[in-house]
Amino acid sequence: MLILLLNLFFCKAQIEIPLTRIPSSIKLSQPSSFTMLATNISIELSNIRNFQYLGPIYIGTPPQEFKMIFDTGSSWLWVPDVSLKNTSERQTFDPESSSTFKSGSKVYKLAYGKGEALGNLCQDTVSFSDDYSVSALDQYFVLVENDTMYENFVADGILGLAFKRLSDWYDPVVLSLKKQKKIEKAVFGVYLGDENGDQKISSNIILGGYDLAKYARDEYITWTKVYSDSGFWTVRLTSVSVGNDEISIRTSVLAIVDTGTSLIIAPGGEITQINRLISLNKYCEEYEGYTVCDCGDKHNIDEYPDLILGIGEIYLSISPRTYFKKFGSFCKSLLVSNGNKNFWVLGDVFLRNYYTIFDMDNERIGFVTSINMQIKEKKTYYFLFIIAGILVLIALSIGVWLKKRLEIRRNTVQDVIDMHLI
Repeated sequence: MLILLLNLFFCKAQIEIPLTRIPSSIKLSQPSSFTMLATNISIELSNIRNFQYLGPIYIGTPPQEFKMIFDTGSSWLWVPDVSLKNTSERQTFDPESSSTFKSGSKVYKLAYGKGEALGNLCQDTVSFSDDYSVSALDQYFVLVENDTMYENFVADGILGLAFKRLSDWYDPVVLSLKKQKKIEKAVFGVYLGDENGDQKISSNIILGGYDLAKYARDEYITWTKVYSDSGFWTVRLTSVSVGNDEISIRTSVLAIVDTGTSLIIAPGGEITQINRLISLNKYCEEYEGYTVCDCGDKHNIDEYPDLILGIGEIYLSISPRTYFKKFGSFCKSLLVSNGNKNFWVLGDVFLRNYYTIFDMDNERIGFVTSINMQIKEKKTYYFLFIIAGILVLIALSIGVWLKKRLEIRRNTVQDVIDMHLI
């Protein structure tokens, strides 16, 4: 299993970028009733086995297309230079072919969880369609001449969506789009599809807004504050529970919400506690750093408890169907340790549960239950209501019966007293 931990979505028109498993195509579409602005650009893309979500952008004049990871765990935009060797099938950028390219002399080394990239700071037009209908002009980006990204990194590059503290105070793409009045707000909504689920709607990023009608189970957004001083989309972690059992989180108090990380990553001691509670009275083993459990022989995947995270003042649950990856009759946990680090990284495993709205203007994140999630809770509530109703009727019936019995007994006792007095 590959961990994609990349220190990792954006017109008065709104930009909509769906991520799917079908070939790239561009089309204009009418918004739903909850779409924030009048028109959007929809681009269908690829979900790579639930571990990487890729979307296209275009750089230069004429445009050169790249498949990118839209990464809330970093802020730089970078693509490989045409001179970079060993890029395999990755697209490279040829600056000599772009009439709007501006070279720079600053060199940056960008470090990620599974590699690093080294290159020069440059400027060019960055577009979200090949007809330049939505573009950030003179956008700063790093043209990489050397990188050590791991072998299964299938993207051409990374488009960072975190705060500009992480990009040496140069504006990330979303801020450039707002400043150039291409989007009204520095807000973007993210829907990550699940290839193992029933939903066939493409994964999606909307730059400048969000669409609750299409990607969420309801219209209510639960917001929580972001601590942007770190540069990341960092939230306060207040509690962690496995089912009804709360674990000790003395080590960590913060979590980074990161679209560029595949898994959920947490301090080793806390992962140990979680795995112990998940495995309680179940058949589970540790294998190569992962917890592997029976999900078909003696136990069903739905028998395992939910993972519940307290984030700020809200509680968000993650079902075993999303924190496990099923292989035949076994399940592999997608919760892994980051050793002695003191923070969590909430990657795609977490984000597939919630349609997530990143509000850079107000430094907050909003969560709404994703359309990926089956509404078992409501069915459970209906069942519980029926059971409760039956119990109430039984209690009332017993009450009436006892009342009659007491009256009979009282009358009988009175009759005995009366007979005694006679």
